[in-house]
Amino acid sequence: LYKLTAKSGNPPILVVDNASSDGSPGMVAKEFPAVRLIKNTSNRGFAAACNQGIRACPADFILLLNPDTLLKYADLQKLYELIRARPDVGVCGPRILNPDGSQQPSCRAFPMLGAMIGDELGLSRLFPRSQWLSRYRMHGWAHDETREVDQLMGSCLLVRRTALELVGLLDEQFFLYFEEVDLCWRIRQVGWRVVFVADATVTH
Repeated sequence: LYKLTAKSGNPPILVVDNASSDGSPGMVAKEFPAVRLIKNTSNRGFAAACNQGIRACPADFILLLNPDTLLKYADLQKLYELIRARPDVGVCGPRILNPDGSQQPSCRAFPMLGAMIGDELGLSRLFPRSQWLSRYRMHGWAHDETREVDQLMGSCLLVRRTALELVGLLDEQFFLYFEEVDLCWRIRQVGWRVVFVADATVTH
């Protein structure tokens, strides 16, 4: 991905650093001079930092990518081709793998109070055949087909700018976690689709 920034006409790659103390900003500036670095003086939270990057990126499609991920260009291309071909799709995301290659469940139904309580109590593991209990985490589905879903994990999301212009950016009241749930909810509420892309993968 870094090599793309050296070619004129490509959207920029931005790194938003939330006041890390491990030398990351200096490393990015030295080793990746073509990457635009935004350095915060305090940890503003995940949603706020993503919004900084979104506002600074002029592209029609914006990739939100966590720092603890590995995404290959071919998989990014698959996400891009799908969202370009489907004007009804507001956001799409890949199949997510653990470092050992095992699957990391990355899409869920929207949380309902009863289902969330059951999930926290571990009832879905005790009653794996219960459709009601398994609905939230979508147990029983192999994540092997591209399909519309309620929500996607925010570690890797390709978002259509026009969808963001319609529903707004990430809600900065969420410091960490659930900001992507809220975004997917708002995008779906106005008629856009949220799509899981099974043949694109990212290691998280």
